[in-house]
Parts: sequence; structure tokens; C-alpha cells
Amino acid sequence: MVSKHLYPPSRSLSVLIALTACVMLSACGLNAMRTSQQSTEASSSLTSQTPTQLVARLQQAKALDEDGLNDPTISVERRGDFLEHEAKADSLIRDLQHGISVPQDELNYALEVPPRHIQPEQKAELIQQLKNAIREDERREQGVVAFSSNVFYEDPDAPSQFGGQEQLALKEMQNLEAGNHVSWDALQQALYVPPDPL
Repeated sequence: MVSKHLYPPSRSLSVLIALTACVMLSACGLNAMRTSQQSTEASSSLTSQTPTQLVARLQQAKALDEDGLNDPTISVERRGDFLEHEAKADSLIRDLQHGISVPQDELNYALEVPPRHIQPEQKAELIQQLKNAIREDERREQGVVAFSSNVFYEDPDAPSQFGGQEQLALKEMQNLEAGNHVSWDALQQALYVPPDPL
């Protein structure tokens, strides 16, 4: 008689969960690599610059932020954006002058000068971009919910980071459509779609 070695059901489930986790981590790694490559390409000109050159660029951005703050026609929300960008540029200038390396994302943020006003054609384009971001958030959220419900038996109605991003994008889209003043930084956050973990 041939004896069969059967694994207990809990062990089979553990193996399935471990394999699934490996697949998910591999997918996350690939997405992170793609995002990293894109941001590396976009900021390669910054990394090749000396600290002195970066300080000069940050001082230019800071001066433009100050000009924006002196514009009496800008909204309170946009004034907040200019203050945040100016403060970040000032902080990074001090760090670079003292030989402290600065994170690439903070450098990109400080060098971006928000627009003083959103023109009608830009507003229409931003609304369309927000609609696209909402659709992509929904698509990715549905994929994650279906996957996690099938494998891990989780609640399919559980909120996710995609749902939070979708709500943020919806809020900013409604503000734009209503003609309300919006923060440029909040708009940029709303346009962000988290990477697809699957």
C-alpha cells in the first residue's frame, strides 16, 4: 500500500498566501522600478548639477514665489501654495549651502512655481485629467478588491488608498467646476494615482 502525504489544509492555505504575497511584491517592485526610472529620467538634469547651480535655481524659484505673493489678485489658496513652495526652497538652499544632500522629490517641489491663476482652457484640461484619474483609481481599486476578496476573503467594500484618492480628485473637480478657488498643491495631489499593486 502506497502511503500518501497530505498536507493539512492550513498548510496548503499558508503556501497559497505566501505565493500570492510573492507575486504581489514582485508586481509592486516592477511598478516601483518603472516609477523610479521615469522620475530618474525627468530629474537627470537636476542630479547632474552642482549644489551651487541648484542653489541658483532655487533662488530663482523663490523669487518667482515672492512675486506671486505680491500679486494682490491671487486667491488665499494660491497664496498658501506660494508660501509653501517658497519655504521649501529656502530650507533646501540652507541645506545645500551647508553641504547637506536634499531629496529629489523635495527639490522638484521647491523648483515648481504654481501658476497665479488657472486660465479657462487650463481649467477644462485639469477637470479632464481629474476625471481620468478618478476612472483609473476606480479601475485599480476594483482589481485590488476583487483580488483580495478572492484570495484573502476580505470585505469587498473595505476602503482602499484608491478610494481615498478618488474622493480627493472628486472634491477638487467639483471645486473647479463650481468656479471655487483651489490650491495648486491639492490639485497635484488629487491627480496622483497610486501604483497598481497587482
